[in-house]
Amino acid sequence: MEQVRAHLLIVCLLVSIPLLSGFAIYYGFGIQSVELVAILLGTLIGIGVTFYLLHRTESVAVATHWTSLMVWLPVGLSGIYTGGITGPFIPWLLWIPLFTQMLVGPRMALGWGVAGGASIVGLYFAQLQGWLPASVIPEEAVIYTRVTSIAFLVVMVFITIALFDVLQKWLIHRLDEEREKLRLVLETAPNGIVSVDGRGQIENANLAAEKMFGKNAQQLDGVSVSKLIPSLNDKDQKTGQFDGVDEPKDTRHTGLRAEGQRFPLSVSTGSYRRADEDRSVMILRDDTELQEMRTQMMRLDRLSAVGTLASGVGHEINNPLSYIKGNLEYVERSIEEMDADSRGENRKGSVDLADILDAIGDSLHGLERIEAIVDQLRTFTRRDESEPALTSVDVEECLESTLNIVSSQIENRAMLKREINNAPPVLAVEAGLGQVFLNLILNAVQAIPQGEYEEHQIEVRVDDDGDWVTISISDTGVGISEEDLDRIFDPFFTTKEDEGGTGLGLPISQNIIAEMGGRIAVDSELGRGSTFRVSLPVAPMKLEVTSDERIPTAELPDFEVEKILVVDDDKRICIAFSRMLKRAFDVDIETNSRRALERLVGGEHFDVIIVDLMMPQLDGVELIESVEKERPDLDGRFILITGAAFTSEVCDFVDERGVRIMEKPFKQKRLFELIEEIVDQEEPAGIG
Repeated sequence: MEQVRAHLLIVCLLVSIPLLSGFAIYYGFGIQSVELVAILLGTLIGIGVTFYLLHRTESVAVATHWTSLMVWLPVGLSGIYTGGITGPFIPWLLWIPLFTQMLVGPRMALGWGVAGGASIVGLYFAQLQGWLPASVIPEEAVIYTRVTSIAFLVVMVFITIALFDVLQKWLIHRLDEEREKLRLVLETAPNGIVSVDGRGQIENANLAAEKMFGKNAQQLDGVSVSKLIPSLNDKDQKTGQFDGVDEPKDTRHTGLRAEGQRFPLSVSTGSYRRADEDRSVMILRDDTELQEMRTQMMRLDRLSAVGTLASGVGHEINNPLSYIKGNLEYVERSIEEMDADSRGENRKGSVDLADILDAIGDSLHGLERIEAIVDQLRTFTRRDESEPALTSVDVEECLESTLNIVSSQIENRAMLKREINNAPPVLAVEAGLGQVFLNLILNAVQAIPQGEYEEHQIEVRVDDDGDWVTISISDTGVGISEEDLDRIFDPFFTTKEDEGGTGLGLPISQNIIAEMGGRIAVDSELGRGSTFRVSLPVAPMKLEVTSDERIPTAELPDFEVEKILVVDDDKRICIAFSRMLKRAFDVDIETNSRRALERLVGGEHFDVIIVDLMMPQLDGVELIESVEKERPDLDGRFILITGAAFTSEVCDFVDERGVRIMEKPFKQKRLFELIEEIVDQEEPAGIG
């Protein structure tokens, strides 16, 4: 409609120019009236100003009012010199309301009609008082002049109405074309698009939105948007109102499909006003595939970081392995001497039993160190949840765990300074937070050149203000240039091509922290080093920290079990289980999973069956499924053991079947607890 008005205004102005020029030439110069010539020329200048205003302001309303003023003033002034209300130009006051009605609406038309009426009344009053000068139009030309003026007025009225009608039809046709194009764009758009009224109810939805929520247009019409997107704020859910915003805003939410399945959703919202009511348009993007891709990228980045740590982990494991091996050789030699002593053949003197026990204790301590290292590595390779829950995470423990597995890397580059005591727990995902710390610490290590250990320092510091905890990781390395500083969080951007950098560590870390409700920032100066700051909200409750003391050897159980079967393709593991359990239970072992299946399906009874997850021929899950299908009486008697991280399929199997599960290296006390649960037939314990 704005285009119609602009075109109509321009055409009317262009038609007015020759008409007014003709008036100026015929009436002004023909009767030699300077006043009339000045009025008409002033009107032409006013029309030029109208074009300028229309171009400058792009406002049809402003240009329309100026045009009306340019008609009203000369008509009124010409009435003074051409016979007052009987002058030939007075009827043009009727064209102004018609003109403004079509361009700016009835209110403005009424205003200009009042102005025209006031002009006629004023001229009539001045004419009665004799204040008007004699008409500049000769008496013999009055009738001809009046007829000509009215004829021109009729032409202008006709042109105005006809042009408005033609232009309106043309614009309607154009609008129909644009509407069809817009409809095709909306229906073929990959993202869902819905319009929401002021009550938070859906008015329209495109095909992508229908597929996204599993409902057709009729089912979506009138539905409260908070029922489809339950993660909208509490106010929206309680009142049914959708709080739109003036500027588009992209936020993450959780959508709800027709079958009740939840899915990640990005929502970009913009608001507009129509019919005195605020309305909103929402662009919806199903982030299921994006989240899966992000999870895969996070896993790949995590494995890449763990690969970088391989040499350091080897160093950390080899240290305890060295004294474990030495101690066990000493114990073996001592036992041989004790045996020789019992036969009277030992000539080297008595064996110190206390020293043997100390050697065994040191070996167990070394094994616990290795177990801790493996457990710390498992943090970076464990199962990824689609929507990991935020929990209370001990920052100090997470940092120390990460520093332990990278300690050999740091020792070769710089001195380590810690200021992380008494750090409050934060609201986070432990595995994700550990991955972020690992990325940042490795970046700090790689930023420091080798061979200058005493000149460089890596500082890990934790501060809190009661609401937020800030973890700062600083280095005195090469630093980052201003140009690169703006790009370090861009995916695949890296300055470490020679060191195998993937360019994923920092963007993934930023995304992980953002999903936890935190933020990550960096300060750096080329040649002076960098400081990365991770800020996370303090957890609402204190974290219960478990003791690091070694669990004492488990006492023998006092419950009765007739027979236990251990199935593992590694014979030494089976023997270790047998040695651990044979003082309390009757233990049978089997290293072939197919033979174990034949024995169990064949009718052999066992109170407890311990099965390894990873085995040739039949793995643990397949063995359990096959046995329970043929022997339902053995349901709930299995313990699944594994030394690797659990896949999502295994975890789903464990949750569904209620199979008890235990990670290697296993602890005797935990094993006795699981056996007791099976004997007492308590509720399935799930992952233990």
